[in-house]
Amino acid sequence: MIDDSVREKWLGEAALISFVMDGWAYTDELSQQVAQEVMSTETDIRTAGKDILHDQMIERMRTTFRAMPDMDPTRYRPASEALIRRCLDKGLFRITPLVDVNNVLSIRLRIPLGIYALNRLASTDWTYRIGYPGETYFTVSQQPKNAEGKLVVSDPEGIIGSPVSDSARAAIQTDSDRILVIAYLPLDSTKSEAEHWTQEITETFKRLFLPQSTSTQIVVR
Repeated sequence: MIDDSVREKWLGEAALISFVMDGWAYTDELSQQVAQEVMSTETDIRTAGKDILHDQMIERMRTTFRAMPDMDPTRYRPASEALIRRCLDKGLFRITPLVDVNNVLSIRLRIPLGIYALNRLASTDWTYRIGYPGETYFTVSQQPKNAEGKLVVSDPEGIIGSPVSDSARAAIQTDSDRILVIAYLPLDSTKSEAEHWTQEITETFKRLFLPQSTSTQIVVR
């Protein structure tokens, strides 16, 4: 659900993409395939160099952040931009195949993607909203994060994630077999753009992880 606090600031048609994957296969080839995806992405970013930081999509995400009450993109970088800067500097952290591929897609699409373990969430009834006064949560690295005035997704137990960093509560575990990916879109996104991004997310996860089933939803304003 899109809360009024977000809806009143949104300019485009689409706000989020959700992708759910049930079951996935850890094949012998998977680690090698994921490593190749990461290396190829890093090479593309380094070839582009710092000029990529002026990419239109990166600018659109910064504009989205600036439209929020307390989300200055020079202080709270979109996760996609932070990953691109990491590629230019040192290279990506390798975490797990699921998280690594999610990071690769975030870089390629230039939009933040969060990845969550559905079995760790209180409900599938979640809301895209702006953080409440004094609201905080713990990130995947167990650091407290100020959510006030920032875009967040929450369920009845609290914050799941944001286009800056995800919550430790919903973090992917080694036994996570029901996966939720949320793509946080620029505030001027069209439904046509969202459909294109949805297709790329779906095709990439299907190609690499061979899931038992998948489903997608474009969450519109």
